[in-house]
Amino acid sequence: MYVKPEDVHSPLNRWKLIEVLYPGAAGTWAVAIGLWEQSKCLAVRWNGEEGTELGSPSARGNATWLVVDREFWEPILSKVPEAKSNLARSLLGI
Repeated sequence: MYVKPEDVHSPLNRWKLIEVLYPGAAGTWAVAIGLWEQSKCLAVRWNGEEGTELGSPSARGNATWLVVDREFWEPILSKVPEAKSNLARSLLGI
């Protein structure tokens, strides 16, 4: 199958998942809020599918998240269900 977004916790010494805002499905995108080196941030990843189970990005055989620059938070959150986007805005202070 593929690595589910809620199971992506790498790199352990830098990333801590807070909440998956939009899980997507196999072969689609996921959005999450987390801590990158103790700073709250928004992150995305492409969920894998058959043949590319780790999705993207990945590093050293582990699925990872891509931290998104602050200027892209609002456009991404506008595509997330309202309850989750409101939670993210509150946690991110935006």
